[in-house]
Amino acid sequence: MSASRAVSGPSPVGSSPLPSRVGSTDRGSGTVLAIGLIGVLTTLLVAGLLVAAVALAGQRARSAADLAALAVAGRALEGTGTATACAAGGSVAGLHGAVLVSCTVVPDAAGLPRARVEVRRDVPGTSWSATARAVAGGVMTDE
Repeated sequence: MSASRAVSGPSPVGSSPLPSRVGSTDRGSGTVLAIGLIGVLTTLLVAGLLVAAVALAGQRARSAADLAALAVAGRALEGTGTATACAAGGSVAGLHGAVLVSCTVVPDAAGLPRARVEVRRDVPGTSWSATARAVAGGVMTDE
């Protein structure tokens, strides 16, 4: 005895199992929206990383300028010439990844040397650079 059954299952090959909406224009619109959202988030991430890189380079340039000014002022207090003192400041700036742009040593009102320096440090991954200035000098003591 054989019984035949009616088989219900997927549609014939080549047709979609989902009902189609004739004239529908929003097929795949979710994909486009998701790609657009990913693009916006990626842009914001890159912008945030650039801001962080600039802030970090600026802070490092300020630290290098402070230390270079102290080195220049220290050498000037020892009685070395301006060129030797500025060379010492350039070495210190170089150790901190910066370049000494300008250096002057002038006496203050008390006759002690006062050093003014300007350094530049590149922002990694960009063509930008951060510039910082610092001043240092001797202090009178009550002896």
